[in-house]
Amino acid sequence: GSYEIIVVNNGSTDNTARIIAPLQQEIKNLKIVDVLLNRGYGNGILSGLKEAKGDVLGWMHADGQMPLGYLLLIYKKLIDENLDLCKAVRQSRDESFWRQLQSAVYNFLFRFLFRVDYLDINATPKIFKKSLYERLGGKPAITAVVDDFVGRVAADSRINGKFANTEEEGSYKVSGG
Repeated sequence: GSYEIIVVNNGSTDNTARIIAPLQQEIKNLKIVDVLLNRGYGNGILSGLKEAKGDVLGWMHADGQMPLGYLLLIYKKLIDENLDLCKAVRQSRDESFWRQLQSAVYNFLFRFLFRVDYLDINATPKIFKKSLYERLGGKPAITAVVDDFVGRVAADSRINGKFANTEEEGSYKVSGG
């Protein structure tokens, strides 16, 4: 079947752009999204999803924390079991005790606040049907939730002024595919 690979260069200041650009000659279905100003991990994901054309969408970290083969296993499970979303759950982590504790607390709070039985919220790959993304409202809905949260945090005096918002546009450019 057809597929596309979208690589998001999320405002990196290293050699990422120079490394990924030649790959477009080798991989015909590769699209590169260059986010010029890094406005966070989530914005990088949303920028890539906005450009995706397929019926199945997803993302994974490019830092090698999950072997690439898991992408195919998760995709196959999504299709074979007619799931809306399927993702990895890390069984072991090569991280400091402090990082593992932060993750455990974050995952506990997520499950408690949203009343879901969802393990390892930040593990990737995450693969899901485009229909799910659209039912959830796509980027505008996700952005609205984030903006509402940001507004509530900014209005909370207990934050002690340790919060800032940027008015800069998160412009990006797309090439390939």
